[in-house]
Amino acid sequence: MSLSDLVPSLIIGISYGCLLFLVAVGLSVIFGMMRLVNLATGSFYMLGAYVGISLSRATGNFWLALLGGGLAVAALGIVMERGLLRRLHGRLLEQVLLTLGLAYLFQDVARWIWGAEPLALPPPPVLAGSLTVAGATIPAYRLGLLAAGAVLAATVWVLLERTL
Repeated sequence: MSLSDLVPSLIIGISYGCLLFLVAVGLSVIFGMMRLVNLATGSFYMLGAYVGISLSRATGNFWLALLGGGLAVAALGIVMERGLLRRLHGRLLEQVLLTLGLAYLFQDVARWIWGAEPLALPPPPVLAGSLTVAGATIPAYRLGLLAAGAVLAATVWVLLERTL
């Protein structure tokens, strides 16, 4: 296997790891700080993505859609915590059952609103191209995922280690 074959596989694998890190850090921080098991974390990302796609299609602005999707799931998370999960602090089994049920509910609601076919969103112009690294062509979107994962990891580390 040549270097030009290895580099894209490595970048794609690490960028996929960054996506998994985004979900895992949400679950870890929520459990670590609030002692709350929320198995619906991935469903929140899904709903945020669908809201973002809808906003992007309506406005044509990727960055506004990114902000709107995040704010929508933040509001949903606040409502869920205040309305349902607050009553279950210290009761791990009930938290697991409730959040797993909510994950199934969110999945069905998303299928009902947006359909069962996967939706795609073109990347913003800054991430639309590709770069050549070590003789291999890498989509700029994958490099953007790597950068976002690194920024999030550094931000979470600073917040957890330097503010508590």
